[in-house]
Amino acid sequence: SWGVGELQNIPPVATTTVSYQGYEGESITLDGAASYDPDGAIQSYEWDLDNDQIYETIGSITTYTWMDDYIGSITLKVTDNQGAEATIATTIAISNKLPVVSINGPYTGYTSQPITFTASAQDTDPLVYLWQFGDSATSTDLISTHTYTATGIYQITFQAKDKDGGISSATTIATITERPPLIIAPASGPVGTTITV
Repeated sequence: SWGVGELQNIPPVATTTVSYQGYEGESITLDGAASYDPDGAIQSYEWDLDNDQIYETIGSITTYTWMDDYIGSITLKVTDNQGAEATIATTIAISNKLPVVSINGPYTGYTSQPITFTASAQDTDPLVYLWQFGDSATSTDLISTHTYTATGIYQITFQAKDKDGGISSATTIATITERPPLIIAPASGPVGTTITV
């Protein structure tokens, strides 16, 4: 109970942004600096980042990176210099980010000659790869080898898909020609005699 002349502590007021949004793998700034205590000072700021009643990070302004997409709520809890607490919950939407891909090329080669195709892909999620070589052949390896049986200019597509179904792709071309005949000088006879092998 409060004695005569004692003032009852007034709880603090927790305040933060109405909602947050961003992409997985990117830093999000959480701001509770506008919170205040009418009759004292706020001593601590704690953030529950996934609505599990566990406060994972602290600070009036702090940053956090969600490594996967998340839609839900986060809670800020503030405590004043006399131990009184206040909380406020707000919504957050962390969206899936598409893979970042690049492909090497263009490529050149001969029929019946294996060509190694290379590309790169980055994402916070595990990825599944798909090569399309332009002649109905495909591969699911990040680095892949393919052999063409006919001459032509082929469009090559490399695709990466994350676990949320996000897809990114890149293209290049492969120009395939016949291997020229090999010209050698025989052991005897006029120099320059052409022998096709």
